[in-house]
Amino acid sequence: MAKPRRQPLGHISVTSTQRRLRISADRIRRLVEFVAKNERRPIDQLDILIVGRRRMTTLNAQLLHHRGCTDVISLDLGDGPTGGLCGQIVVCADVAIAQARLRGQPAWKELLLYITHGLLHVMGYDDQTEAQGRRMHRREDQLLEEFGAGPIYAGAFLGRPARRPSRLSITLAKNARSRNRSARG
Repeated sequence: MAKPRRQPLGHISVTSTQRRLRISADRIRRLVEFVAKNERRPIDQLDILIVGRRRMTTLNAQLLHHRGCTDVISLDLGDGPTGGLCGQIVVCADVAIAQARLRGQPAWKELLLYITHGLLHVMGYDDQTEAQGRRMHRREDQLLEEFGAGPIYAGAFLGRPARRPSRLSITLAKNARSRNRSARG
């Protein structure tokens, strides 16, 4: 594989408003820089926010008009002053913790998957169709493996034994089912 040419990198901010999942802001910045270089997409300004379930549920309703919690919200804010990407990525630590337990992997890896997924959306990837989703998930795993975190999305389905869901994931699932029943009226 040809070595990606060097792209100018702008400002990458990482903020966490939750306390359940600890991950180094430097690790997240290195991941974003790695993905940007490999996708040959310069960054002008990228803000990454790590939140808990309540905050994500609120943002999901305010920004996307969706009910309930989600794993990641990406906002493409267009090109910056030097033509690089400008965007915001919000990821939910509580969802990452619950999913990581189900997949049998560390929660910080699940969070890196969400950040990569959100960044690829800002870069123009889509997952609205099955084919687009497969392409996007393959690229996520390729990037994460090259970064050193392993194939997180596909890795969850490759011969790993099923794990009992945690209390948190059961609670999140019950809350989602309850909200869905209420929404149907």
